[in-house]
Amino acid sequence: MSNEEPAVSPDAQGAPITLRKWQAEALPIAIDALKQKKRPIIAAFMGAGKSVLIAELIRRSREQEGRGVVVLAPRTALVEQLSATFGKVLGPENVGQWWEARKQADRRVTVSTYQSLPTLVDRWKANGRSCSLLVCDEAHRTEADAILDAVSALEGLAPGRWLARIGVTATPFRSSKKEALSLWDSVAFRYSYADAVRDGVVVPHRVIGWSGTGNADETDKICTEMLLQADCWPALASAKTIVDAEAFAVHLTAQGIRSAAIHSQLPGPLQKARIDALKSGALRCLVHVSMLSEGSDFPWLRTLLLRRPVGAKVRFVQEVGRVLRVDPENPGKVDGLILDPFDLFGDHGLKHPEALGRMLDGEDPAVDKEESEGELDKEREEKKRPAVRKTAVYVWLWNLCTSLEDHGLELSLVANREILCTPKQVETIGQYAKILRYFPGEKGKERIRAWIKDGRLSCLTRREAGMLISFLFWLSNATREARKHGALTGDWNAANRLFSWPADVTVPDDVPELEIEKQERELKESQKKAVK
Repeated sequence: MSNEEPAVSPDAQGAPITLRKWQAEALPIAIDALKQKKRPIIAAFMGAGKSVLIAELIRRSREQEGRGVVVLAPRTALVEQLSATFGKVLGPENVGQWWEARKQADRRVTVSTYQSLPTLVDRWKANGRSCSLLVCDEAHRTEADAILDAVSALEGLAPGRWLARIGVTATPFRSSKKEALSLWDSVAFRYSYADAVRDGVVVPHRVIGWSGTGNADETDKICTEMLLQADCWPALASAKTIVDAEAFAVHLTAQGIRSAAIHSQLPGPLQKARIDALKSGALRCLVHVSMLSEGSDFPWLRTLLLRRPVGAKVRFVQEVGRVLRVDPENPGKVDGLILDPFDLFGDHGLKHPEALGRMLDGEDPAVDKEESEGELDKEREEKKRPAVRKTAVYVWLWNLCTSLEDHGLELSLVANREILCTPKQVETIGQYAKILRYFPGEKGKERIRAWIKDGRLSCLTRREAGMLISFLFWLSNATREARKHGALTGDWNAANRLFSWPADVTVPDDVPELEIEKQERELKESQKKAVK
């Protein structure tokens, strides 16, 4: 074991930072991991205050002659935000920035973009400097070959000396097993979305899908109607390409929603001016491609319109997190409104954004590659995706299932939402009929019994049937365990006390007849008439 002093210490000179409870808990864990020469990740939900934790960690870093601290971030906007936070704690004279327009490489702390790290390494090599502590914000981005090579070169600046490194991120995972986070040993501390909501660090989310009438292919019309009906500003809308963003901003303005596009082709001052206009109320909505999905801190945002289908879960959770930050200047912000016309929450099997945060613990989420704004513009025009109309049945079952997530219910919602359920699904639901006496709410219980009796289950989609089966399976297991301990007598009141059921949600009067089923039925009737 080397006798080299650790890069960080439990003690530090200077005035301490006032930490939130979770930050005070995470800090000694991080320090201890670094002292043991581990390379940990601190996973904290967006808006929880990761930058303050990093600042305190740096404040406790030991001064080592000729060695500095490097902090990496994915975007220049985040570099500037981090530098401002560090400057308040460490003094602005001790914090430098390194990217295309800033070349400050002689400070105690250098905040750099990931893209600029190789040139920083070259500068330090020429100046005889090395790194004692590397902090990677948004650490899920560190698997790029260029970053891995640059980190290796950073370590090579001081051969034989330990380079302490720690990652901080809200999404500690990558796309597949082949893209494991190789720079890091494990997640040493996790501060979840549920924790952040409980502590008042972020606001709870509220998801609204499309349940209106009209043509599902008219997505811009549908998105505009959803924004107008929500009437919750300021709002952020996503777009597929820069051209698409500009066009949709024009469309919204023509419909009475003052809007503008924001993207990488705009000069920096104009980008800032449009963000300021959104905050002040001069604009109601900004339309972006990817610029505001990561490394952006706009707690005053009230509404997020998921207008562009997002296949990558990393990108999805980062984008959703933008609207969940607490706004200290506006206590009236009690939740973050998410408009989800394509049912992306359903696509990703999510009850809430934190469901993505279970990664490095053996799970292998199927996540698409992350896209840059430029890559999106280079893509061939894809077939336009229609909006997803949520029926009353879908909404009821979804709310029922999600309300019980604290009880361990896990949903798998990959089944097609448009195709009718299979005979096997109908049979499975029927097999659970006896467990319905423990179903929450008399009306809901009787409704499902009526569906079974009248043969209406066949009108459910595969996804709706899957949700119902998932719930009934969970209920069956829960009641079985309860009986083992004599805690369930069979009456509804006992079940209610045991499982803490939520208030009964609105139960649909009946399962609507799907258009595809209607067509099939009419075809069969016409065939029968033809035979006669």
